[in-house]
Amino acid sequence: EPAASTYQEQAVIYQGSQNFKRIALTYDDCYLVTMLHRLEDILEQHPDVRITLFPVGEALLNNQTKDSGVWQRFVEKGHEIGYHSFDHTNPEVISAEGVIADYDRWMDALHEVLDNEPVVRFARPPFGNTSASFLHMCAQRGLVPTMWSTGWGGPTESVVTYTVPKIQRGDIVLLHTRPEDMDTTANALPELA
Repeated sequence: EPAASTYQEQAVIYQGSQNFKRIALTYDDCYLVTMLHRLEDILEQHPDVRITLFPVGEALLNNQTKDSGVWQRFVEKGHEIGYHSFDHTNPEVISAEGVIADYDRWMDALHEVLDNEPVVRFARPPFGNTSASFLHMCAQRGLVPTMWSTGWGGPTESVVTYTVPKIQRGDIVLLHTRPEDMDTTANALPELA
């Protein structure tokens, strides 16, 4: 087993390639099924857009009970699901073995809500904490630790006016499934297309 310093040296992604005219839209937590429905509606108007959802395990299970096909629909339309912990506990306060157990519990929840074998490539720690225990789990489970280079949120008009023009190729955009992020997404996607 490698020393803890090896985990800290593992590459953490903050931005994608700037060689392509693309950005990555990512959504954390995903607690409210109503906001997932709103996101589905927005994405329906932009069929070429793909996103990565980083739901916590509790949200996977809770939203599945409210809409039994919600996660499967996202996957079927080509969107990805990445690990974001089971219950949004800061990985810094959990041992390396505890974070692995948390990922396995999250993965069990993902298996429960999807009809097919899920492919999980990305992991984002709660609170953006790339602790040694989190990096250890990523190394053990073959996941890419993924952060962000910019975030949206707040009044839609100011985001579209001031933030969207500053977006660069390869940016990883952090959002949450909150009403203001859905408003921003709906208004910003036409500007970015």
